[in-house]
Amino acid sequence: MNLSSSRTRITLALNYVSKELGPQIRLVNGTGLCSGRVEVYYSGQWGTVCDDDWDMMDAEVVCRQLNCGSAVSAPGNDHFGQGSGPTWMDDVVCSGKESTLTQCPHNTTHNCKHGGDSGVFCVSGSPQIRLVNGTGLCSGRVEVYYSGQWRTVCDDDWDMMDAEVVCRQLNCGSAVSAPGNGHFGQGSGPTWMDDVVCSGNESTLTQCPHNTTHNCKHGEDSGVFCLSGPQIRLVNGTGLCSGRVEVYYSGQWRTVCDDDWDMMDAEVVCRQLNCGSAVSAPGNGHFGQGSGPTWMDDVVCSGNESTLTQCPHNTTHNCKHGEDSGVFCLSGPQIRLVNGTGLCSGRVEVYYSGQWRTVCDDDWDMMDAEVVCRQLNCGSAVSAPGNGHFGQGSGPTWMDDVVCSGNESTLTQCPHNTTHNCKHGEDSGDRTDCPQIRLVNGTGLCSGRVEVYYSGQWRTVCDDDWDMMDAEVVCRQLNCGSAVSAPGNGHFGQGSGPTWMDDVVCSGNESTLTQCPHNTTHNCKHGEDSGVFCLSGPQIRLVNGTGLCSGRVEVYYSGQWRTVCDDDWDMMDAEVVCRQLNCGSAVSAPGNGHFGQGSGPTWMDDVVCSGNESTLTQCPHNTTHNCKHGEDSGVFCLSGNGFYHPPCALMNLSSSRTRITLALNYVSKQLGPQIRLVNGTGLCSGRVEVYYSGQWRTVCDDDWDMMDAEVVCRQLNCGSAVSAPGNGHFGQGSGPTWMDDVVCSGNESTLTQCPHNTTHNCKHGEDSGVFCLSEIRLVNGSSRCSGRVEVLYESQWGRVCGQNWDINDANVVCVQLGCGRAKSVLDSAQLGHRSGGGTTWLDNVGCRGNESYLTECSHGGLKHQDFKPSIRLVNGTDLCSGRVEVYQAGQWKNVCGDTWNLQYVNVVCRQLGCGKALWAPEKAYFGQGSGRSITQCSRTAQRTHECGHGNDADVVCSGKCRIYCLHFSYIRIWFENSEKCRNQTVPSVNVSSLDVLTYRFGLAEAFPLHRPILF
Repeated sequence: MNLSSSRTRITLALNYVSKELGPQIRLVNGTGLCSGRVEVYYSGQWGTVCDDDWDMMDAEVVCRQLNCGSAVSAPGNDHFGQGSGPTWMDDVVCSGKESTLTQCPHNTTHNCKHGGDSGVFCVSGSPQIRLVNGTGLCSGRVEVYYSGQWRTVCDDDWDMMDAEVVCRQLNCGSAVSAPGNGHFGQGSGPTWMDDVVCSGNESTLTQCPHNTTHNCKHGEDSGVFCLSGPQIRLVNGTGLCSGRVEVYYSGQWRTVCDDDWDMMDAEVVCRQLNCGSAVSAPGNGHFGQGSGPTWMDDVVCSGNESTLTQCPHNTTHNCKHGEDSGVFCLSGPQIRLVNGTGLCSGRVEVYYSGQWRTVCDDDWDMMDAEVVCRQLNCGSAVSAPGNGHFGQGSGPTWMDDVVCSGNESTLTQCPHNTTHNCKHGEDSGDRTDCPQIRLVNGTGLCSGRVEVYYSGQWRTVCDDDWDMMDAEVVCRQLNCGSAVSAPGNGHFGQGSGPTWMDDVVCSGNESTLTQCPHNTTHNCKHGEDSGVFCLSGPQIRLVNGTGLCSGRVEVYYSGQWRTVCDDDWDMMDAEVVCRQLNCGSAVSAPGNGHFGQGSGPTWMDDVVCSGNESTLTQCPHNTTHNCKHGEDSGVFCLSGNGFYHPPCALMNLSSSRTRITLALNYVSKQLGPQIRLVNGTGLCSGRVEVYYSGQWRTVCDDDWDMMDAEVVCRQLNCGSAVSAPGNGHFGQGSGPTWMDDVVCSGNESTLTQCPHNTTHNCKHGEDSGVFCLSEIRLVNGSSRCSGRVEVLYESQWGRVCGQNWDINDANVVCVQLGCGRAKSVLDSAQLGHRSGGGTTWLDNVGCRGNESYLTECSHGGLKHQDFKPSIRLVNGTDLCSGRVEVYQAGQWKNVCGDTWNLQYVNVVCRQLGCGKALWAPEKAYFGQGSGRSITQCSRTAQRTHECGHGNDADVVCSGKCRIYCLHFSYIRIWFENSEKCRNQTVPSVNVSSLDVLTYRFGLAEAFPLHRPILF
């Protein structure tokens, strides 16, 4: 394009480029092209992206779009400063595979301010930097990304100048300290930088003089604490601008000793907090004694520093909390609440002209109270009593006729009069009760179900959108350290009061949970109550299992997660772990690194619990050991909370119909929601149905896509997803619809782990379906849709002979794989296929071209046998039980049960990969079919047979690898990889009583066990 200097033509050209290229993207205020605030160019203007739902998947797309490599982190909360233009995108939910950010699902309407602008750190070709194992983005072990690997920095010559450069490079403000000696734990990669000597003015750490050869071990890894934003507060004063001085360091609020404390020091504190000038600098614990450690002593500020930590000071001291320092700052009229039950309720008083003054209750209402609550950082207003409700004040009355809109930052910003006709009997008692919080049913003060006290009652919090950011706020509010996990689904038991908060979306920086955006209306039941595990003292977690309640046992101690050696590890130890985590009883206690080997140090060995301890660390144990990670201990717990724990199943049952009903129902309850595909051509395609609360239920196709299908296919061991059809593609279901708006990332283990709604506006014409790739594939091609055809049979991939292979055969394969129509047929040489070697399953294939599946085409046999027709089980309680149906000649047909026995059942179970035959039910136990019937297992061809549907063949198989044993008057459950019920029992459930059975399992029919029976 040939442009003149005309401004109009340039504008035209830029707009043309914008329209042709679509929205563009850039990173602003970072340290280069590959870090900064995310901005999108749209409609002639750069705009920001809101950080609601912003995560690493979104950041990954941005980095790839900008050719900046991979994402390192995805900070929100205007980490790179606030933008000034419009906000273009909100609620961005990328899968991570999109080419551009605008391809990701997102909203263009929003409720965001620039304090919620999203940012990105990318790893590009130049060395990048990160902080690991700290309490956030701005503290931790220093690591530099170089040559495809994260590498540590040795602490030789490491000092505050070096730390200052790191903090500035990461947009984390100023350095607080520069610890070495592996303070944040030892790294595992190579060490890349040593003898770093920064002047403090460099833009990046790699610009500082340094060596890349070294003589260091990871015990010398360097670290950094940065001060990103005001990490200082005033406690126990009358507002934000007076109180005991506390500094946040290493995950904890710490006090400042009053040695050498004076007005210069106080001046710096007031300025850092935007609280104006210092009025006084009291010591001697004037605002009450703190409870945390003392961190700073002998502070000597000149008065010009920007932050208190920039002042010369010592971090060692000889002080007690009776010497805690305080500050009074003068920043216009201050406010306090007097005669209430805490800092957040009482008579409203305003400090003006050297005196505390009351507020008259004329026109005093909830809008005025709301401003007071917000000004004092006390959440939302509960009530606004007048008439001297909190007692009559003694000073002058200063404000009257206050009329707030509710949006003001301070009470004095509201319209008001300073003349009045009031007496103290009219003092406003802005009953600004700040909702309190507690954790219930956990193992101490710092874990449990979250409950908020509001309007005279403890209320629960719904788990919609509940995540680690929300849990972090709760833990900090309760002085319980950092959050470890944020379980939902009533993990700590169901509450009994009302639910008050829903859709909580914390940024993680709020002081109280009620400051986080949330709704007070909800559609939740107590099965969705939120919970929290906080880290306060030695904590415990289970890693590499299938949920919160199974995995490798790890204990958090001295800033690091550590493993437990399996010497003497047994069910008593596992029982304590399960109870500590609120995961019910122990099922098994595997050792030998069953859940994979840990990477941190081993801390506990020779653990000998009696089983009655509250925490694992209360059990006798050694902290010295001779173990390797191949001896790491693990636990399977049986929580009954819908978590799927151990992965195996085999059931050896008698022919008792009642006992099998009991067992299958119990299994269903313990495993939680199961899944199946219906009306497809086998186990790996069909309409998606989830078994929940005794019934198979469909999934609505709103937001249904390939990520959701991928999870379904993986959950069913059906390989990868080929397509995700909706609109009732596999026919309309008949049961209720249970899941809607399913949004999987693709990494979940089960469909029910994906975010979803259980309320919906769908009909069965919107039922979701899945095609999984497990029976046919293309190999050695240039894409998923080209290559040599292979068929899976008897767990082995085999070739299809190319003799007589033509475009019609290819068309069927393409359609089956969701690859459209065939373009050409490739010969063996083109695919690098030499003769000989490997298995050929199919020969002489002859398709008409309109078949749905290759196995429907005529062919010359499968190893001299007819290719087995597709088979499925219908109306069972899981994938391995139900009425037998066979797909033949384009139709699902029932199997006549005239001569049906366990031998036939065994064939079906083996063909479906469902283990062994358990039972051959009679008389259409799983319901009557509707199609024609065929006889079973003929060596020549299946024959049609006029058999009454009251005699349809049914099957109960053992399953893939579960073991459930009913023994004596107890139900005992094992999860083993063996076919025998080994004597490793969990605490048993007594079921000798009919009443107990009916109550415990909700069965209409139940039976007492009077004699020892091993099924």
